[in-house]
Amino acid sequence: MSDNAEKKEVSSTTKLSKFGVTALIYFVIGIFILFITALQSSNVFGFVVGGLVLLFGICSFTSKEPMDRKAGIVLVIIGALTLASKMNIDYVSNVSKILLIIGAIGIIALAVWNGVKFFIGFRKRA
Repeated sequence: MSDNAEKKEVSSTTKLSKFGVTALIYFVIGIFILFITALQSSNVFGFVVGGLVLLFGICSFTSKEPMDRKAGIVLVIIGALTLASKMNIDYVSNVSKILLIIGAIGIIALAVWNGVKFFIGFRKRA
């Protein structure tokens, strides 16, 4: 096997694993956002989870890795919207819940897209 073929094999394996891991992570995050949004009856738990997600996002945002910073920005937004959705101000609460649901559906759609790319690549390798 030539060096070029080995590099292509490693590259395709790396891409394939990236698609699979990304699909799984996006799916879990999307379900987590929907779970947080569904906790409308428990304001205390919602505030605690929203605050923890916001704090974790701030910690991730201060990282030197670009990927961690992007994840940190997303977590800060999710945490802030979760906290806003638990407020007793009708307009703010309703808008933030709608934004969380739209974001969760978008993230799950990205998970499905990456999962499809993973399975297509997997079938091509078999």
